[in-house]
Amino acid sequence: MKVFAPCFECTFSSNPRFESQLVDYFDDGVAFATCSVGHKFAVIVQTQKFEILLNSGAAALLEGFTLEACASFSAALERFYEFFIRISARSRKISTDLFDEMFKTMAQQSERQFGAFLMLYLLEFNEPYKENPKIRTFRNKVIHKGEIPQNDKSAEFCSWVYDEINKVYQKMLEKGDNFSLREATMEMIVSRRKNIPNGMSVATASEAGIFPLSHKDQKSSFSEALEDFRKSREMLRRTVIDPFPVGRHDHSEQK
Repeated sequence: MKVFAPCFECTFSSNPRFESQLVDYFDDGVAFATCSVGHKFAVIVQTQKFEILLNSGAAALLEGFTLEACASFSAALERFYEFFIRISARSRKISTDLFDEMFKTMAQQSERQFGAFLMLYLLEFNEPYKENPKIRTFRNKVIHKGEIPQNDKSAEFCSWVYDEINKVYQKMLEKGDNFSLREATMEMIVSRRKNIPNGMSVATASEAGIFPLSHKDQKSSFSEALEDFRKSREMLRRTVIDPFPVGRHDHSEQK
């Protein structure tokens, strides 16, 4: 994955110059870069794990990689369940350390996580969660049997997942302060900050994602969200001025 990374030291120097890059980041949510002057800096991606996976899947879908798109959206749904569980636990004043200790017992077991989600959903909204059965059936064909779906089927599956996530998230927003979304974001940033060497300049950035929590501007339809995502990617590529066309800003910069 890539994130927009301007060098703030250059931007706010006595002789300001604007230089931007698209920089790689991976599972830790941190991108490391070096500008053409030699300033080393890090960018913390202010995006939840399920958002990152949705963006990855949407990018794959636009490029015609249908299997990869479905795999990413499937993983995104599972990580969204985890996100819901964490937010719900926080609303019940359960500390992060205590939650993490509990989550270790189910971290590798998606069915346990889904069971926890079902119970917490019931407690939060006083109604049972009704899963779209088509998602599980299609997912099993793709993930477990290796079926490579056609473009229209892949887009349809991604749409189902998008609708499920958006449906639950809108209910979370309706409950307002019961879900500490801002606190969850700050907690994520603090956690990712631990992966950055002391003394290195740090900035935060949000992606122009297909389901941007930071903007609270989720589209009601997947097709509309995907089109906006496509346009934002194209616009970003046109505005970026990369001083290293062959790349000197990979993840190894942290070393």
